Amino acid sequence: MADPLPQTRTRSVGCVRIARSCRWATALLLALSGCGDAPAAMEVGGVGFTEEELLGLTPSRRAALRDLTALALSVDRQEVDALGAPLRANERTDRLWQQLQVEEILRDQGVGDDVLRARYSANPEYELTVRHLIVLSPRYEGATTRAEARGKAERALERILGGEPFPAVAAEVSEEPGAEGRQGLLEPGRRGAWVDEFWSAASALEVGEISPVVETQYGFHVLRLEDRTAVPFSEVRARVAADAAALITALEPDADRAPLPEGVELTPDLNALSEETAVVASFSGGQVTLSDLLDHAATLDPASWEAVRSGSDESRLEILDTVLRRAAVRVRAAAEGLEVDPAWEAATREAWRGRVQQWAEVLGFRSGMGDEGAKAAALRALSTTGQMPQIARDEIRGIRGLLERRFESMD
Repeated sequence: MADPLPQTRTRSVGCVRIARSCRWATALLLALSGCGDAPAAMEVGGVGFTEEELLGLTPSRRAALRDLTALALSVDRQEVDALGAPLRANERTDRLWQQLQVEEILRDQGVGDDVLRARYSANPEYELTVRHLIVLSPRYEGATTRAEARGKAERALERILGGEPFPAVAAEVSEEPGAEGRQGLLEPGRRGAWVDEFWSAASALEVGEISPVVETQYGFHVLRLEDRTAVPFSEVRARVAADAAALITALEPDADRAPLPEGVELTPDLNALSEETAVVASFSGGQVTLSDLLDHAATLDPASWEAVRSGSDESRLEILDTVLRRAAVRVRAAAEGLEVDPAWEAATREAWRGRVQQWAEVLGFRSGMGDEGAKAAALRALSTTGQMPQIARDEIRGIRGLLERRFESMD
């Protein structure tokens, strides 16, 4: 995306002299003296940056600052789920495509629910209720800091094993938001709802048993298993069926390879479409709108996203084939009454939240910062040195399409 052209306004010599003589109070003095009305040279989600604030930044650094500001605002405004909605919609479509393949394979092989039910009864899935405490310490922190965190968790475990009530210790020690009120009690979870280390530790416990200190990407936990309940077959049939079908033949992993729908009719002059509700293509039983096209493009690499967002008919047609295939999958799944497994849905949502949380922790983003706080945090994140911040910035650049799709005012 081309950088916005800087908009400048002549400033009085007096204003410049004030700014130079007292840089630490520039913002306040400009506001009081009427010099703070410089137009925004770049804006993201209502947060503006003046040309003076952007002075010396190359086009690529300005683009990185836009990305960081958009992410900081998403975290601040608790809009992380909305930010990742196009990506998760793609994942959901892939899941439906796999389920369609599974049902076709099982029909062809004459495998009915009686066979699936018997298979599941031999190895049922469980829903676990867990109480835990956590001392937060992400893996990127230094060895000394992490050793201190582990020590704090171990001392809490000693108190519990010594007879103190787990709920009381969790309320006092746990650093998880809301732990005090819930006394560490989590909502019941199934496989995929928690990170692997946590699930494995909880699954290994008997009801009432307490774990040793368990390390995850978030820090150090102590767990107690409160309850274990077998999940009804009807709620996990999709997974059992997928496992059985995989023993017969390999599945296509994503919906990009699904068949094209029949009766496709394209709208002429795609580049002329501006309303997101405008129909780009229709087919037997469904249609694709400009919004569908842009949502999918937002999940692609930055160059592909920009080409589709502001490009010609050719650039949009390049991905329309994929979008049509995916739309047809959703229509077919609805016709067959297929839905994604709620546990899988919850797991993918938590995976996305965890991904963003890691970036936020590395770069210093948090909810409740406010617009000015998010702006200041983005500026700091742009210049923070070290391997982890650089990795985070690179990964955030990879979701530029999602960020720009969410914040249309970024340009």
